[in-house]
Amino acid sequence: MKKLSRMRTAAWIMSLGVLLQSAAYIPANADSNAKVSFNEVCSKNTSYPSSDGNFYDWIELYNNDKNEADISGWGLSDKESEPYRYVFPDGTRIPANGRLLVYCDSDAAANNSRIAPFGLSASGETLILTDKSGNAANTLTFGALASDTSYGQYPDGSGEFYNLSCTPR
Repeated sequence: MKKLSRMRTAAWIMSLGVLLQSAAYIPANADSNAKVSFNEVCSKNTSYPSSDGNFYDWIELYNNDKNEADISGWGLSDKESEPYRYVFPDGTRIPANGRLLVYCDSDAAANNSRIAPFGLSASGETLILTDKSGNAANTLTFGALASDTSYGQYPDGSGEFYNLSCTPR
């Protein structure tokens, strides 16, 4: 009787493990009505260099609207208490149904104002996009990612997120 109980317990634990392992393939839902949203993030980039040739973490924003979006003065952050860690400079626009790639690195940002002054945690974290008025325009929480793997919407702007092969821009 004890042996049967142990076998059932072992089978239950294995089933639970398989279920938890496959949870990464279940899409998370986001606000698909947001005009500008997080589209894809990569916290361990070793394949897509920035214009200076270095490899930084990156965030891709997507404009899910038929009109261009002006995000000048909007904030981007990985800390809820500091929603404007990075402020998009005047003239920052995302074309209709277009994308904007933002590289993130605390060291590189000291010499390049186009790079957000924070890195993305390899174990996952929450990102906040804040409009000029101080309202959270979009929030995204992602988990641990392997190198050159991203967490992104598929299809673009759909509100359904998956772990993906990186596809910046």
